[in-house]
Amino acid sequence: MLQAPGNTDPAQLDRRIVLQSLTTTRDDIGGKVETWADVATVWASKRVESGRRLFAAEQKSPEEIVTFRIRWRAGVTVFMRVVYKDDFFEIIQKPVEIGRRAYLELTTRSIREPVSAFSNEFSPEFQ
Repeated sequence: MLQAPGNTDPAQLDRRIVLQSLTTTRDDIGGKVETWADVATVWASKRVESGRRLFAAEQKSPEEIVTFRIRWRAGVTVFMRVVYKDDFFEIIQKPVEIGRRAYLELTTRSIREPVSAFSNEFSPEFQ
């Protein structure tokens, strides 16, 4: 069955993902602690855009560009990340509204788990 552009068969939203945002709290001695907090668990479709392998000095693992489509929701930004199974994906461009607030497309890049909101700041064990 053909569908109009922007329409998604709800049955295609067959992956469970978690949207997370970076939060800052204080520890017992007053220091800042950044952690990722769950914002929402939603159904999504997953489409792999590319599987480029980048072997730069800092990055030894393959890079994967993945688009997740979810039902439209307010507040999703590029400062969030997606968790699917045991994999982490940073949102690399502004979420795209599909239809009239029907869906959002999230273009993401696979990452190692970052310490902060920016993918170039990894924990010391990866440096």
